[in-house]
Amino acid sequence: MQPRPRNGGLLYIDTQACTSRAPVHASLYPINHKGGCQKGWEILLFVSFKCGGDADADTPRLDIISAFVAVQEQTRGCTKLLFIAACFSNLCYGKRNLILQNDNWGDRARIGMFIVGSEAVPEAEWWAMLPSGISVHAARITAATPWATWREDRKSVLLSDDLTRGATQFASMRLSAVVIGHSSSSFVGGKGWDAAALNALSEVVGPDIPVTTNGLDTMAALNALGVKRPFLVLPPWFNDVTVAAGVRYLEDHELAPAGYLSYDPGANWRDVLPSEMYPRGLGFVQEIEPLHDQILASCPTYADSVLIAGTGFRCVAILESLEEALGRPVISANQSSLWHCLNLAGVHTVISGYGNLLRNQSGN
Repeated sequence: MQPRPRNGGLLYIDTQACTSRAPVHASLYPINHKGGCQKGWEILLFVSFKCGGDADADTPRLDIISAFVAVQEQTRGCTKLLFIAACFSNLCYGKRNLILQNDNWGDRARIGMFIVGSEAVPEAEWWAMLPSGISVHAARITAATPWATWREDRKSVLLSDDLTRGATQFASMRLSAVVIGHSSSSFVGGKGWDAAALNALSEVVGPDIPVTTNGLDTMAALNALGVKRPFLVLPPWFNDVTVAAGVRYLEDHELAPAGYLSYDPGANWRDVLPSEMYPRGLGFVQEIEPLHDQILASCPTYADSVLIAGTGFRCVAILESLEEALGRPVISANQSSLWHCLNLAGVHTVISGYGNLLRNQSGN
């Protein structure tokens, strides 16, 4: 019987032919960094796999999902492939020939997200940032803001019909966390709304599923980064009432906003009422380069961070560039919700390309 390699081990595979998309029948040898090319192809592999199949079979089979040749060197008259980074779906002992593709199955965490019914940005940005093994599942809401209304005593809230329906469905999905992905609900709901909404939502999804709101996510992110004077950036479809509510929300959480910017989408939209911008399609023609430039031009020197509010506000593609240019943390609505939900789900992993918050992701 061939030796069984350990998970994540380095192996020599000595075979006459090897392709990156077909099963490899090979003999396994211990690592020998000084060994030369003996016959055929010598391939050094970094292996990540799961064991399975018939343990009594003599010949292992590796189903290679992808391989990348990093270095090639001519050694003793034959080609020696010094390193191939490969990801294996399984190591089988037997006749099974199964090549698995990525299906975004949430084997590490499964997150439920309530989003505005007509928006495409939240899911797109989440999927762009998601690490492997995490899935996100959206329930769409068409209710008025806030999505849960205060009762007369202002001690509890009544969930909208859409929230109740979605929460009932989420309750049976074995989710790791649930988020109300709507900045405006947290802002307009006012002081105490987040906690009241979580209490009402937990009664439906169950006490064992962590629940949060986008407002709480952004506050947790700012707190984790140790910043107190964020420059608030708001989408153009936020009217004056929502803008004022956003500034007040930060102040209620003992922050001192360093001013705010309502993004200017350009001359074609300046005569359009905020309430008409999304219905007329602005959400689907958002440009991020002008947003980047306006933030750089407007952010005051005394601001210690930038907070871009609005889960329907396209922006995660410029977070890294803004941080490099400003030398300060930049937090967005969807980025902070992903970060907080991962923490609530107990997933702590480095995510590069979307700001320091996710790159230094921890359990804070």
